[in-house]
Amino acid sequence: MIDLLLDGLRVESMSFDYSINVDFDEACGVKSESSIRVTDANGAVTVVDPQALEDHGELILRQLRARCRGAVISDEGTLRLMWEDGSLWELLPNDSYESWQAAGSSVYSYIVCMPGGELALWT
Repeated sequence: MIDLLLDGLRVESMSFDYSINVDFDEACGVKSESSIRVTDANGAVTVVDPQALEDHGELILRQLRARCRGAVISDEGTLRLMWEDGSLWELLPNDSYESWQAAGSSVYSYIVCMPGGELALWT
């Protein structure tokens, strides 16, 4: 497991194209090109597709200006972002393409989730 060391950092901006880009203060960021499984504080689970934000994009926008309460990457390639409101985002690996990237925090300067969940790590 890798800790991204985002605890306490605030979301400064978001952008959307065919991906979801989240920029934190201190020049850290996460980009998801695959679906994000969002679990709210009550346990309700919704899958948000970056290419169909009109369906559930508000679940992503709720975290604008919010503080992250933890960010870890599992050995299987799932990136989990915990938020101050008790919600959780899970950026899942994809078998066919690179599903997410993280930059600027952790002991690694850049991390890419490769097809199948293998991690490419840059120091």
